[in-house]
Amino acid sequence: MRILLYNIERGGAASKREAIGEAIVELSPDVAVILEAVGWRSRKRGEALAAPLGGKAFYCRARSGFDLAILTRLPTRRVQAHTDLDLFHGCLSIDVEVAHDSWVRIHAAHLSPTREHTREREIRKILGAIGPREDLPEAIMGDLNGIRIDDTVEEVPARQVKPGTGPVWRQDKIPPSAIDVLPEEGWIDVYREIHPSEKGYTFPAHEPVVRYDYVFSNPAFRARVQEISVMTTAPWTDLSDHLPLLIRLGDGET
Repeated sequence: MRILLYNIERGGAASKREAIGEAIVELSPDVAVILEAVGWRSRKRGEALAAPLGGKAFYCRARSGFDLAILTRLPTRRVQAHTDLDLFHGCLSIDVEVAHDSWVRIHAAHLSPTREHTREREIRKILGAIGPREDLPEAIMGDLNGIRIDDTVEEVPARQVKPGTGPVWRQDKIPPSAIDVLPEEGWIDVYREIHPSEKGYTFPAHEPVVRYDYVFSNPAFRARVQEISVMTTAPWTDLSDHLPLLIRLGDGET
């Protein structure tokens, strides 16, 4: 089973929208978690992209207008858009069947781009809503718009910095990270555990200098992960401001 996590930047630029669709279809993931799916719901772009993948599209309408979408060809049994949490972007949860009566739960999340205390509040709202479910493989994945306290960053011109994140770009000035609430609550940083010495930068795509895109999981999900990688080659470097992550799951422990 392969999962694609991809922030496509404001629904995909008009000049790149077709190429984004073609790249996703060629990759042919079993599940595609799409962030900033602007206009997809009203224009049925998710359905149009899901069709050649042999699947369906599910959405979460975001207060910011940057909707979330999940495309999958796998059977589903529970889909929940957490619109009641009043998140700036949103969170969309789905159960997919990876084998006969074997399910995985995915929470697609896109956190606020503004302040650490806002992101921490959103994380705690999400954790409170999804609740503990240790017997089911489960992961929170998305653009978390922040930097873990032990991660590295590169010096970049101010014009490349996302709004609200400017103060964190000097390595000696990284503030306490809202994202570190997740490992404190027992969620595993899957990329960092598998690749402890790699930077894993995902933003900006043409010259990545920071890791904004994450997969955090419970132990049951982590046991299934065979590989997680940042897609650092063409065409992905030219399609969005983020690089996607590709997660490959197996049937049992790695």
